[in-house]
Amino acid sequence: MIYLVEQTPNPMRFDFKTGPGGPRLPAPQLRAWALVNTLWSDRGTFPVAARLAPNYLPRNGSMGTGDYTGIIGLNLMDRDGDGFPEVQRVQDDGTNVWVGWNTTSGGWAVKP
Repeated sequence: MIYLVEQTPNPMRFDFKTGPGGPRLPAPQLRAWALVNTLWSDRGTFPVAARLAPNYLPRNGSMGTGDYTGIIGLNLMDRDGDGFPEVQRVQDDGTNVWVGWNTTSGGWAVKP
């Protein structure tokens, strides 16, 4: 399992704004981490600065949240047929990009 981490300054508003009515902070590059034998292991940085594109999963009975609300997930798709899912990101200008693992380079890459 990979954990995608957006590092933010401390403290940080939930809406990512610099203050009431202020501009939104620019999207950073995400870091990928794995939990291996109870220790965090760095899996690299995504090659583009963008935020995750949310996928709002519909309500379907109790999903463990205690209130029957939906859950926000990731948009995942194997866009290049390599057997690994890519994750959709949205850049600050609204452009969608897909990032996934590149087995040739051994790192994260923007996918078609």
